[in-house]
Amino acid sequence: MPHFKKKIEYYLIFLFFLLLLISLFIFKDYGISIDEESTRYHGLVSFNYILEILNKIFGFKVFTNPGYPALENYEFKEYGVIFELFAVVLEKIFFIDTHNNIFHFRHLLTNIFFIVGIIFFTKLIFENFNNIYLSLWSGLILYTSPRIFAHSFYNSKDIIFLTFFIISIYYTFEFLKKKKDKHLLLSCLALSFLTATRVIGIYFFIIFILFLLMEILENKKNKINFKIFLKILIVYFAFTYILWPFLWADPINNFIYALSSMSNYGWDGSVYYLGKFHNSYHLPWHYSLVWILVSNSVGIVVLLLLSLLLFSIRISKRLFNISDKNKNFTLWKSSREYFSYYNIILVLAPILLIILNNSTLYTGWRHLYFLFPSLLIICTSGIYYLLQLINKKNKMKLVLNIFCLFILLINIFNLIKFHPYQNVYFNFFIEKKANDNFEIDYWGLSNIEILKKIASKKKISNICNSGLMDLGMSKRMLIKKDRDFIIIKGQDFNNCDYIISNKIYVSNPKYSKKYQIPDNFKKVDGIVRGNIVISSIYKKN
Repeated sequence: MPHFKKKIEYYLIFLFFLLLLISLFIFKDYGISIDEESTRYHGLVSFNYILEILNKIFGFKVFTNPGYPALENYEFKEYGVIFELFAVVLEKIFFIDTHNNIFHFRHLLTNIFFIVGIIFFTKLIFENFNNIYLSLWSGLILYTSPRIFAHSFYNSKDIIFLTFFIISIYYTFEFLKKKKDKHLLLSCLALSFLTATRVIGIYFFIIFILFLLMEILENKKNKINFKIFLKILIVYFAFTYILWPFLWADPINNFIYALSSMSNYGWDGSVYYLGKFHNSYHLPWHYSLVWILVSNSVGIVVLLLLSLLLFSIRISKRLFNISDKNKNFTLWKSSREYFSYYNIILVLAPILLIILNNSTLYTGWRHLYFLFPSLLIICTSGIYYLLQLINKKNKMKLVLNIFCLFILLINIFNLIKFHPYQNVYFNFFIEKKANDNFEIDYWGLSNIEILKKIASKKKISNICNSGLMDLGMSKRMLIKKDRDFIIIKGQDFNNCDYIISNKIYVSNPKYSKKYQIPDNFKKVDGIVRGNIVISSIYKKN
């Protein structure tokens, strides 16, 4: 085992630098999403708030920007900003001040955080399954999953939450296994980072506490001092308070406010799903489940369903064997099984809460991306279990290994096929029907390339948009000589030379004239990947 531990460390170092090298080659290929400027602004408001506090306490003459709203009056004051603050501080340290450089830097930084998450995830799998190849396969599947891969450059909300989620699982499970103070400290710190990114992180802190209680009740010989719970509570909330500036003024009331705001968060728009427009408040209960199934590799979906079936059969048998005679009954017979059940609960709890509370969802399942590592852990557990079942059947082992390798190769193929629009990936069962049933480029990542296509005509053009997109934000990402050819006209179609459409609407276009492209415009170009139309250019005749 020590030999393998040393060997995995070498693999992880190599993997980190390999993935970093890939990032350095491609991080500028990705467009800017409609959320990125506002997300950065959250960090700037909190950064300004911290500077004002430093000025008052220490008398520093640090420049603050009076143009930013006071944090207590800010519309999005309850948002977790720990990553945004870190990014803003680095911007200031390295004097990154031009619009495109700022967001290219943020794309690289977000992806580096994700790569760190990949390393933690790979090590997590190795620590629990003691299989180098299975751990490397799991880490690479997470990295190469097309939608996750694309979002790892520009989604500093969901991907950063996913990263801290992985680190939280790693350290909380280390503590559950070893019960050392070092792991208690690190698990609470990781969970605090998770909560300071999104307040929903507290739910996973609660699950952590519940599993610790279950372990104590399940194993009566395990004499854990109950003072440990007090220690965990103090450390977790202390770290959360330090990492979240919004809590500083009024820790208890502001935390309750953030929790209630996020649980009742609403967006009153229309969502295009399964060929129909639905109000975001009244989406079908299966919205997130269907999105998970159609936007992930068919191989991963098959492994996931098979793994869940195997675990259901196993736990059902054990529950049926409960009796007074069976005094040594246990739900799990090894730390691996314990680890698997832990992740099944981590997946089921949020999904059930969303369905039962009819929570507002939109733009696919990105709000649930953080569950993907746990879904992969369930898949990996299923593979491990199958390998034990077919231990002496070499042909079946070979088939399973080839199948797993095939999934990885298909992922890599799709990364290349869809680059840099892996965010619109659908598996081959739905790809041809995706445009008719789902939203595609809901964040407007293709806008920059579209504007470059028009600017390449070397003629000043008035450009309008049909649908939900911020062309002005994308224009600012262009080099100056291209910007000079672009004039944004909003939806003033009468004064446009071109209209861009990605068919993303906040209401049904059948009942809104502002989305209807005039008859004197003809489609002349666009962006397509595989069978998916991402965005289209219409030119006035």
